[in-house]
Amino acid sequence: MIHLSDLELHVFKTDIAGMVMNLTMVESIKGNIKGSFVVKDNINFYDNFIGTTQAPITITFNYLGLICANQFYIDGITNMKITKMGKTYTVNFISYLSAAMQLTNINEVFTGTSDKIINLLFRKSMGDSFKLDIDTKAITKGKYIVPNIKAHEAIRAVLNSAYDINGSCFCLYQRVFDQGMTRLTSLHDMSKNYFADNSKVANGPAYRNTQERFKIKSTVLSASSEEESLSPLSTIGTANDFTLTEYNTNFAAKLGNGLWGNRISHIQLDESKITNYETTEVTDVTKVGYTTSRRLYENTNAETVSHKYYIPNNMVIYPNSYPNSPVFMNVDNSSWQKLTTDKERLVWIERKIPIAQTFLDNVIKYGGHSKVNVEYMEQLTLEKDRIINGEVSYTPTSLFSTDIDPASQVAQHQKSRLFNQKMQVANVVPVPYIGVGYTIEIEQGGSNLSSTRTDNEYIISNISHKFTLNDGEFSYSQDLGLIRE
Repeated sequence: MIHLSDLELHVFKTDIAGMVMNLTMVESIKGNIKGSFVVKDNINFYDNFIGTTQAPITITFNYLGLICANQFYIDGITNMKITKMGKTYTVNFISYLSAAMQLTNINEVFTGTSDKIINLLFRKSMGDSFKLDIDTKAITKGKYIVPNIKAHEAIRAVLNSAYDINGSCFCLYQRVFDQGMTRLTSLHDMSKNYFADNSKVANGPAYRNTQERFKIKSTVLSASSEEESLSPLSTIGTANDFTLTEYNTNFAAKLGNGLWGNRISHIQLDESKITNYETTEVTDVTKVGYTTSRRLYENTNAETVSHKYYIPNNMVIYPNSYPNSPVFMNVDNSSWQKLTTDKERLVWIERKIPIAQTFLDNVIKYGGHSKVNVEYMEQLTLEKDRIINGEVSYTPTSLFSTDIDPASQVAQHQKSRLFNQKMQVANVVPVPYIGVGYTIEIEQGGSNLSSTRTDNEYIISNISHKFTLNDGEFSYSQDLGLIRE
């Protein structure tokens, strides 16, 4: 086991690492980082600090020269025991993102692709202080009227209906070693995102530049030579506790529920229309889906509805309200009406988009109200997509109008099936930079009698980063949860 060089845990500005007996941070592709730590409190710190408010905390540790820092909010105290010598209790914490999403209500209308809508919802709850990295673009698009609900509920609704060009669902998640960044990635891209082996390169940026795929190995396989066996670094990424926790559990129920394919009857109630889709997967379990109207989200203004193209003539950005901005945008949309071909319109749009984006950035920078500017950017982008996709016109429909369509069902099935085989690897010697959403291989060290097909590629679905105080030093280990279909 490799000990940490340093660990700090600040509540407000006070470092209480010396009172911490153990600490766990959990990351998962299903959400944001959370965790807990156990405190041995002999100075009544709880009553003077923690018990008065849900305090902000910062956890910083140094592992092999890599300094990693994350910020959280305390989310409650549990399991307190009081003795004459003091108190012991567990402090639970959640990420800043989780706290903000639970405290922010959203009551607005958004139009665009699913990834762009998630980005806008993220900004509404977090502002520009925290970064969202969109690793994968979605092809699902439409209009979403958010009915004054919590930000996390709105984002979850979009996330559950989105899929990429490969028909793969999305996950929104955080990694400990990303130090506060949030990622939006499809399962398809996760399966191709191989974590690299650092055995032949030094720590630092080159860590992930090597092309060798990383393997979690059994301890007995870790050292390939006597010299390597003497180095503590040769044990990185090794473990001796591999458990296949689940394989095809409740298979009959899953099969009966159509997890491997449906024959869909889609009933459109407003048109008294039934569309029957044949299965595109293995099974053909019957499924009936109902929708009201794909046109509920259309503008009821007759002039706008009858307009052939999506950018209206009166959508003009006026710079007069922002005299302090160094960049003004003077848009003459009358020229738009004079264009006769989609080729001319595409040239016009591609010239306007960077100008509009620069203006929008400056409006936000100088504290202006950016709603009209955001709408203009959305309209430019949607019209560009319409032309590139060869569509005659674009009328925004509900973002969720395709939920019952075969492509959407296949994507949702894939997300469920991915958790059909689960592997747990406990007490791994910590691997720097590793995180959920990467794909790795495992090698359990079986003999010719115990070798197994479960030695394979897996997506990392969750990691528990465990820090335990032993003889005045913190030992660090990782528990990895792995999944594959």
